[in-house]
Amino acid sequence: MRINPGACQVYFTDRLRCKENLVLRPTDWPGVNCVEALVEGKTLEGTWYDRTKEYEARLAGQKVEEGQFATRYEVPLSPLPFIANKTEEEQRAWYRELVELIERQTRERLKKEGGRVLGRRKVLRQNPMHRPKKTKRSPAPACHCTGSERWKAFKDAYREFANLREASRKLRKGYANVKFPDNCFPPPLAYTGASPAPG
Repeated sequence: MRINPGACQVYFTDRLRCKENLVLRPTDWPGVNCVEALVEGKTLEGTWYDRTKEYEARLAGQKVEEGQFATRYEVPLSPLPFIANKTEEEQRAWYRELVELIERQTRERLKKEGGRVLGRRKVLRQNPMHRPKKTKRSPAPACHCTGSERWKAFKDAYREFANLREASRKLRKGYANVKFPDNCFPPPLAYTGASPAPG
């Protein structure tokens, strides 16, 4: 499949936007994020906790210290496809512009809607185990995408691939020259007996 750099850029830019009114700026988010790594080139690190070893140690009656089975890892980041040919400084400049755009659009949207963000401190005060009294219940979309053209392309591709069922039915009934959709495999046919020995 050939990737369209322009469509790829629009998709990733849309995914990076902040729409939940939790913080005003991406750098305000108190959880895991890669903003500083992308914008300033800082090393991104994370801690991995081996809960299996911790569980086994407790099971064996050992005293487990905080962070005993924790390992720090550096998280390497790969550039997005449409800026991979730029220098590191050019990539950082692109991310800086994106962050500034997100912040500006967020301020404009909040001013227009008359809303406000929750803020870093209130985000940290939230109980992660809290369950809302009412939840939105709706069927999951068949595909996550932006724009009607992408949705139509997905439906067309899915419809074409769904022809696999009809082709499979015809093949099992003995039809000859059955055409299967691209990127799929015909099902195995029933065993009909040993082939005669050559010669």
